[in-house]
This record gives sequence, C-alpha cells and structure tokens, in this order.
Amino acid sequence: MSAFSFLLPIALVIPLSFPVQASVVKTIPSQDLQGENALPTINLPLGHTVNLNFIPSGEIIRQVHLDDRSRVVASFDSPLCPYSATGDGSCRAGATVVYLRQISKPIAFGQRAIASYGAGGHSNSMMTIITTRPDGSNRKLYQFELRYLTGSTATRTIQITTGTPRASPPPRASPRAVAPQARIQKIREGLAIAAAQNLILPDSAIRPHLKSFFTLIESGKSFDDAVIQSEIPPEFLDWLQSLQ
Repeated sequence: MSAFSFLLPIALVIPLSFPVQASVVKTIPSQDLQGENALPTINLPLGHTVNLNFIPSGEIIRQVHLDDRSRVVASFDSPLCPYSATGDGSCRAGATVVYLRQISKPIAFGQRAIASYGAGGHSNSMMTIITTRPDGSNRKLYQFELRYLTGSTATRTIQITTGTPRASPPPRASPRAVAPQARIQKIREGLAIAAAQNLILPDSAIRPHLKSFFTLIESGKSFDDAVIQSEIPPEFLDWLQSLQ
C-alpha cells in the first residue's frame, strides 16, 4: 500500500502490514465514494495539514472547488492539468495529491464566497473534486464534507485506491464480530503488547484518542459511541485486537 505520510512523525498505515508511529492513513476504495449516499467526511484540525492522495487510484486531479474559501486553503503536489492540455484531454503530469489546511483566522471574503453550514455542532462545508485518467478518460466527480475541528485528529492522510474489486480473502472471523466486552479486553491486551514492543510511541498522535476511547467506555458509553466520539479509526482498534 502506498503511504502518503504526513509531515509530522512516521505514518501508521492501515491495513497494517507493519506498525509505525504517529498519524493514521485511511484508505477508501474509489467505488465507495460514488453514488447517492457517498459523502465522506474529512476532519480538518487547526495547525495540521490533511492529505488527500489519489496516487493509488491512478487518477489525475483536474478541478477542485471549495464551497468555503474563507476557512480552507488547498494546495497540490503539482500544477493542475487543464482538461484540454494537449487537445485530446491527456495529461502527462498533473496533480495527484491535495493538501488541505484549516485557516485559524477566517479570511474576510464577501458572503458570496462563503457557503458553509452547521451540522451536529460542527461547522462544515463542501469540497468537490473532478478527476480523470492520465489520458483524459473515465471522468469522475467526488464530493467531500469538510469538518472544521478545534482539536486534533489521528487521520492525517486519506488515500483513494482503484475501484477494481479485490479477490475475496479466505473466510475468517471478523474482529468486530466479537462481543463488545470481549473485544475491549482484546484491545487492551493488544495495546499492552504494542506498548511493550514500542509499536506505539508515548507521544504518538493516536494516544489521546485511545485515552478518550477507554474513558468513554468506562463512563458507560456503548462501543460504537465511544469509537465515534473519540474519533479513533476502527481499523486501528482491529489491529490492536489482532496482536495476540
């Protein structure tokens, strides 16, 4: 898997063939972002960049539209390639990574440049991206909900992979099929193993989310509510559970 790691410590790639420290890479198949119900959320913390990586999908970014340019700045790994760059729509270079950053003090644009909305106690806006293959074919439109956070988030990189279906793996019990209390115990045991083997550093960005997760569990929250409110990636908990 390609790691589009962040500018802080080494990235923790999920699924994890080997664990490293700090931020989490979230992988989303391209087909999961298409359709009527596809509206993934990108959490933008203050003070950190979030990367949206299209390199694994083989797509070129053609256009990016931010609904609220007063609070988000977008930059790219390479200049955007116009759709008519060579007359036939092909593009020999072009951008493949979008760098998103929340502006700490919103720019005082006119109201026409601002189309943010509130939802669930958060201030949100939308981002639309149009991509193609390098030869100009297979034009796709992606929409993302941008959520402005005042705190941190473990996910610093989101990578879009090809929509080619994968071969079905051999049947096995899913970590999430285990009863919640038994699963929590396995997660605690996995965390102890990870700490003993220095797989998670003491200053890793994931640790505040882990602490919040266990605090919510101990306060009586359900497993799913604790995952959502602590903003800890379920894939990371699956990995901890697998360290047996």
